[in-house]
This record gives sequence, C-alpha cells and structure tokens, in this order.
Amino acid sequence: MSVSIKKNVIAKFILNLFNIIIPLLVAPYIYRVLGADLNGRINFADSLSQYFIIFANFGIYQYGIREINKVRNNKEMMRKTFSSLYLITFITNIIAAVSYVTYVIFRYSNSVVYIACMITTVNFFATAFYVEWVNEATENYQFITIKTILTRFLYTVILFAIIKSSKDFVSYLILIMVINVINNLISFIYIAKKIGFDFSDLILKKHIKPMFLTIIISNSQLLFVQLDKVMLGESAGMLQVSYYSIAQKIITMISTLLLSVIYVTIPRLSVYLAQKQHEKYYDLLKQSVEVFMMLLFPSAIGIMVLSKYIVTIYGGAEYSGTGNVLAVFAVYMITYGIETILTNQIMYLKRKEKKQMLFTSMFGVLNFILNIVLVKLHIFNALNAIITTVIADAILILTQYIYIKYILKVQYSIFAWNNMKYLLISLIFIPVSFVFKFVNNQYIYIVLNIVTDCIIYFMFIPKKQKERILKRKIRKVE
Repeated sequence: MSVSIKKNVIAKFILNLFNIIIPLLVAPYIYRVLGADLNGRINFADSLSQYFIIFANFGIYQYGIREINKVRNNKEMMRKTFSSLYLITFITNIIAAVSYVTYVIFRYSNSVVYIACMITTVNFFATAFYVEWVNEATENYQFITIKTILTRFLYTVILFAIIKSSKDFVSYLILIMVINVINNLISFIYIAKKIGFDFSDLILKKHIKPMFLTIIISNSQLLFVQLDKVMLGESAGMLQVSYYSIAQKIITMISTLLLSVIYVTIPRLSVYLAQKQHEKYYDLLKQSVEVFMMLLFPSAIGIMVLSKYIVTIYGGAEYSGTGNVLAVFAVYMITYGIETILTNQIMYLKRKEKKQMLFTSMFGVLNFILNIVLVKLHIFNALNAIITTVIADAILILTQYIYIKYILKVQYSIFAWNNMKYLLISLIFIPVSFVFKFVNNQYIYIVLNIVTDCIIYFMFIPKKQKERILKRKIRKVE
C-alpha cells in the first residue's frame, strides 16, 4: 500500500495545530494564575532537566528514524534494530536520571527551585517509554495524532478542574509529568505489540558513537535557548527566565506547526538517499523548503510587528514590557527554521554528523561566551540573551551553507530567489503596521494588520506560483 507524503503532512499539521490550540487555551490561564515568578521557576527547572533528558534520549529521535528506515521492509531486522536502540536509551536514561537527582540535591537543595526540579525527575520515567521515533520512521502519523489529541484533551480538562491559584503550583507540575508518562506509555504499548522486542544477537556497540554525535546535532537548543534560560536563572533571576520563556513558547508554538513541512519529509528523504534516488531527493527537498519559506517569513514578520500586543494578550499585563524580546525571537524563528533545514534535511541525512557537531559546538560556545561577557558587564537579561543567540545562530547558518555548497557541492541553494522572495514580500508588513497606529483598541489593531497583511501577501505572490505550490500533488511512493 502506498503512503502519501501529503497525507502525512496534513496529519502532522493537524497534530501541531492541536498542540498550538491547547497552549493558547491553557497558557494564558496558567501565566495569570501562577504569576511570573512561579512560571520562572517552572521554566528554569524544565530547562535544567532538559539538559539531562537530552543525554537520556541519546539522540534517538534523529538516529532512530534513520536506522529504522534502513530496515523498514525487513520485520526481523527492524525488531532487532528497535530492541538494540531502545536498550541503549533505557540505560542512558537511568544514568541521566541518577545524575540529575544527584546534581539537584547538591546544587539546589536550599533553593526556591528545589521542589520544581525534583518533581521534573518524573520526566525521566516518561523518557524510559519514549518510542515515538518508531512511529515517525514508519510514518504512522494518524496514530500519533489521535493519541496526542486525546491525552492533551485529558490534560486540559484536569488542569481547569484542579488548578485554581498559585497554591496549586505543585499540582500543576505533577499533572504535566503524569500526562507525559501516559502519552509515552501508550506509544510504547502500541509499538511493543506491533513490532515487538528481540534481545537476541543485540547490536549495541556500532550505534553508540553515531548516537552520541547525534546528541549535539539534533539538540542545538542545548547550547542556545536552553543555555540562555539556565544562565538567566543563575545570574539574572527567575523573572528574566519567565520573560524569556513566554516569548520562546509563543515562537515554539508557531515554529512547531510550520516545521511539520520539514520534519514529515525526513523519513522519505532518507529513503531516497539510501536508494540513491538523488533526483527525487532534490525534488522533495525543493518542494518542502519552498512551502516552508512561504509560511515562515510572513509568520515571523507578522509576529515581529505585533509582538508587544501578542505578549500582553497571551501572558497578561505583567508581561507587557517583553514585546521586544518576542520581536527578536521572531528573527530567531527564521534563523532556526533555516538551520533546521540545513541540519536535518541535508547534513544529517548525508551522514555529516561530525562536521555538524563541530559547527554546532563552535557557535554554541560562542553564544556561551557572549552571555558570559554580558553577565560580566551586568547587562545580561532576556532581551540581550536572545540577541546573542540570534547572532550565534546566524553565523552557524552561514558556516553550514558554505560547507554544503562548496565542500559537499549540494546542488541546491536555500537562499534562491524562489525562497527569499517571500521574505521581501513579508517586509511590507512593517510599514503597514504604522498605518493603523491611530487605532487604540489592541484587538482591532491586530485584526486590521492581519487582514491587510494577508491580502497584500497573496496579491504579491504570482498566480502561477500559488497554483504550483498550493495545488500540485506530492507524489505517492511505494
């Protein structure tokens, strides 16, 4: 039976759209009920735990999809590969969990974030059952979508029922952890029944080194956004973490939705390269990137011009001064989107893990150094933290592009006119935003901007271009 990439994109899009709707319903309520300080503690604890969870996962998402795709037509080999990779991550999860608990006890036992940090240890239990990479490798997006919608719906109902004030801070954290466990456990049971385990003749050694390299490649946030939040918590206070985090969450919601176009093509692109079908690889790469750019640029520029209104509506008056942070995050949304393409659709699939790890490490360290300089100058805050991240990320993109074009000699330019023209059209949104400055009501102002921007955007896109992108069918592949 053939599997349509188009259907997978739609399923993934619906899933990510649902993952946007839920935060839009829940987050404004939580930000107002808990307040900036408690939200800062939660985000700090989450960022800290993510450092250890990244090593617990041991690069399994990216690496697992690639390896399962190699053997997806051989049930016996797929079972052995799955069993080997799962056992490795189960062991690394135990090591990471023990390391995290030990670190928290010695470092934060007398801190206001101690309780939040300890509760987040439940995340490691959830990670022990994480096998979503198998579902994505086999393009089982319908199951993922239905399961996630049900668990998120359950989470929303319970949250509004039990979280009433800042006194419910602990209950809120526990609820998040429990839902994560349920979500992962359902997938684990499903995959265990569908594929099963085979622990005979395990192949462990050959996977460890490439999985370790994948940790850095697939977790650039480790040395960028996550690093910023941890450093803000240590040197600038929980309020700055909260200001940074609210902007990050808004951007993450939109980015996750848009990146569906990129991530859903990775398994198929991997198959094309494995089968040496280079023409199909480049064709799908061009299609997915152009559609992504057509959505990315207007979304980012739109958020930028409306940033101060968005944070106020999303988080409340307490966050009204963080609009500039969100505006810079909108720029990061563009750099991160481009980096995701270069990293995941090109370098990783072409097995350039070592080079990618070198590039990411170099500019992640640059981000760290820039943050240290700002701390020493006593000007380190949420705004300056994301500015240094954008600078480091932009230089990373430039380095990747030069390597891909002149060393790998990949016959594709992400900065081609077909992609970048959407940025130029979207920049029209900036002068348009000044036209409606006379409007005092923020909701009317936002609606006027969005409606006008959408009309202008689609007017400037040539008719043939719209038909070519929106109407053409992405081929089905056996």
